[in-house]
Amino acid sequence: MKTDKKNALTVILNIAIIITAVFFIAAFFGMISELKRSYDRDSRNTDSLSIYLEDDDFGGMANVYHTYNIEAQPESTHKNYLVNIAEYADIAFKRKMYAAKGESFRADEYQKRMDGIKAELNEYSIAADKIDDILSSY
Repeated sequence: MKTDKKNALTVILNIAIIITAVFFIAAFFGMISELKRSYDRDSRNTDSLSIYLEDDDFGGMANVYHTYNIEAQPESTHKNYLVNIAEYADIAFKRKMYAAKGESFRADEYQKRMDGIKAELNEYSIAADKIDDILSSY
């Protein structure tokens, strides 16, 4: 009788161990899959920024930047420029909005950030000039 109880307990514990192991294996593969998707999504977003820049679609760049919160990476200078241009477009729109609402303090803060980004853009600053030209016509 004790042997039967011991065998039943052993079977139940073995089943619990197997279920736990399957759960951890599935979680591991899920984590690997999510990391891969995250990497692919970041690559696609950078490609999107390039396409928007080629089309002078700075609103699209700002939207991708704002939606996916893309960050600059130290190993990719071109990506940094793309991210900075997208951030510049996003901030320039906000500055224009606050200036139109008469909130000069916020507009001035955004202008300072825009000036800092523009200084980092070097030869890409022509894109910032285009953004300024587009927003000045509104």
